[in-house]
Amino acid sequence: MTLEENINNQNIELWNELKSQFDFKLIYSENEISWRVNNEKRPIEIYTSSKTPDIPSFTHELLHVYIESKGMSSDRELLNSMYGTDSFQILTTNALFARIHNYCCHTKMFPYFVEMGFEESSFIVDRIKFSNSSYYILRIMFLFKKTRALAVTDFIGHSTALFNDNETANRKNTLKSLNKLKKLNPSLFKIVENFNNRWRNSNDFNLAEHFQEFDNELNDWLIENKIL
Repeated sequence: MTLEENINNQNIELWNELKSQFDFKLIYSENEISWRVNNEKRPIEIYTSSKTPDIPSFTHELLHVYIESKGMSSDRELLNSMYGTDSFQILTTNALFARIHNYCCHTKMFPYFVEMGFEESSFIVDRIKFSNSSYYILRIMFLFKKTRALAVTDFIGHSTALFNDNETANRKNTLKSLNKLKKLNPSLFKIVENFNNRWRNSNDFNLAEHFQEFDNELNDWLIENKIL
């Protein structure tokens, strides 16, 4: 499979714009779980475990490159912004800050993807799920001081993923899950909601600025609620 086999009339304009700035390399690896891109390499490396073209998935990775070229904050910038804060433990557990970064990238990428004529359902292969068992486990974790910090990490991860689920077909289940989380911890939910609303309504790609405000609010909340 070649790079060119993943180009069609839907993504050709995006491809031509990026090709004028960067060189790309497609790498097959059976160890990959899904498509991914390494923007730090030159040429930029796109990894896949598939031997057949997948134009939507390839385009998804191109959009990661595109928004970064337009000034999207890196996950490293998010990490650097929270050194020395109480929230550092919460946001680095299970690489939460990196997952938040990826979710937020998707919110900015999704309108471009749909505008190119792709189906919403082909944007992400793995659907975002928040099951009843996930809810009850999280509820129990909040009850005990030993697991409370991890509960906060999981709460932020679940809610941020749901806030950045852009597919129309998922809307009903997404809102139902968000309402469960809101009832579970209203004050923490409000902090995450404000962050996601600010990001969704922003007109640029400066995630670090919005993340810093979120980090400050979370830090105050952690101290007030004696989580750590």
